[in-house]
Parts: sequence; structure tokens; C-alpha cells
Amino acid sequence: MYRKGNQIAMVVFAALFALVFINVYNPFGIESWSEEFVTRKAHISESFSRFLFVLFTSAVVLIGFVIVMISRMFMHYYLKKNSLKASSYIIWVLCEVLAMSLTFTVMTMIFNMQEDVWEAFTNSLLNTVLVLIIPYTLCLTVFALQEKNHQIKRLAGIRHERAMAQGLVSFYDERGELRLSVRHDNLLLLEAADNYVCVWYQNYGEPQKVMVRNSLKRLAQQLDGTGIIRCHRSYMVNIDQVKVVRREKDGAMLDLGIEGIPSIPISQTYNESVTKWLTLGQAPEE
Repeated sequence: MYRKGNQIAMVVFAALFALVFINVYNPFGIESWSEEFVTRKAHISESFSRFLFVLFTSAVVLIGFVIVMISRMFMHYYLKKNSLKASSYIIWVLCEVLAMSLTFTVMTMIFNMQEDVWEAFTNSLLNTVLVLIIPYTLCLTVFALQEKNHQIKRLAGIRHERAMAQGLVSFYDERGELRLSVRHDNLLLLEAADNYVCVWYQNYGEPQKVMVRNSLKRLAQQLDGTGIIRCHRSYMVNIDQVKVVRREKDGAMLDLGIEGIPSIPISQTYNESVTKWLTLGQAPEE
């Protein structure tokens, strides 16, 4: 939630939400401000009252937006040299709410000519909280989910690296859960099957398969640099298991020399990369 992009997204979303909220809910007695303005400026027609109301609401949102932006700029520079705990962040947000409430109280006293300062302040504080609590909560929830997904991917990457160091190739489903680990030497090929990928491997000399709910494209990214390469829209193959490459009229075919495993086609899209792996044992440079 401290990332610069997330800070900007939160402030902008809160401002847009506040503009809608204020026009619908009419907090702070804003509608009476415009009416008071029209009364004091008799030369302004009543037909402009709605326009003035929108103008005032926009001004209120703009003032709140400026206050929060200044606050977040200070937070951004503070975080460059210091850390900010969750409790400190909450206190910081409460200070923002207090600053906006005091500002709106002053505006209420000026435009609405209210004499009870405490009542004006409590109303401003309550409505400021109501305006901000929904967008702030939504944004923080989204940021928390983003961070959780980032941590899951990072942990999956660590597990994948550890498995590769042990000579294992691990396969995770679309939720990041481990479904299968196979020694690199025993892995044969991967075959796309609708929303699943069929992982073929040798077990006690016999070919077997396991279905993993994931996409071949996503697995290709995870297996980059392992020698398990994409050779077709629907296939990936362990290049170390290839025994024969046949050129036919419909294109090249790969044979693994294992009974029960059909020939694997090489599409024109992946022909260059497969040839590079077969001849040099490495992927082509991008």
C-alpha cells in the first residue's frame, strides 16, 4: 500500500467516490452553502443554484484531494529513509481525516454561518469518515490481495528453484498449489487438454500421465530455460528425451522412442527454437 502507484490510485479513487457521495448524500450542509450564496448574491438567478451546488461540491472534493496529496507526498519522501508500521499508517490516515474535518468545519462556518463550532466539527468529522471509509477500505483490500498474490508467486519461484536444484521439475495448478514433481530425466512431454495440461512421465519404465489444471502458456513461462520447450501450440517436450526428428510433408515430427507415446509435431512457429535447442542445446537469443 506504500507503492507510489497505489498511493495515487487510492487518492484518485477516493476523490471520485467523494464527488458522487457528496452530490447524493449532501453532507456538511453543502446544499445550504449554495443557497446561502444565492441569497447573499441577489443578482445571481435561482436557476444557477444547482450549478453552484455542483461547483461547491467540486471545491470541497478538490480541497480534500489537495490535503491528501500533500500528505501522501510527505509520506512518500518519509518512506525513502524510514519504515512505517501499520499502526503508524493508521495514525497518519487519522491525521488526514482530522485535517480535512477542520478545513470543512471552517468552510461550514463561513458559508453556512453556523455559530456552533463543535457541532460543525463533529458533523464534518463524521461525514469525512463516511466519505473515506469505503474507498480506503476497498483500495486496501485490493492492495492486500495483490501483495498476497505477489508473495505466492515469489514462494512458488523459490520452491521451483529448490526443486530444479534437486533435479526435479515441479508443476503447479492455476492457484499456485503443487500438484506434481518429476525428475527431469523421467519427464517426457506436456500436452494441452482444454483447461488442463497432461504431464507425461516415465515411472518404472512405463509412461504415465497426470492432469494439472493450468495452461500450457503459463507452464512454458515457469519452465523457461529447463530444456522442456514449446514445440507446438498443444505440446511441450523434454528435449533430452527426443530420439528421432523426422521431416515429413506436413512438417517435422519428434519421436521419443517410447511405446505408447505418439509422435509430436513441430509447428512452424516453434521450428527455429526447437532446432536451436537440438543443435546447440540452448534457446535462441531474443
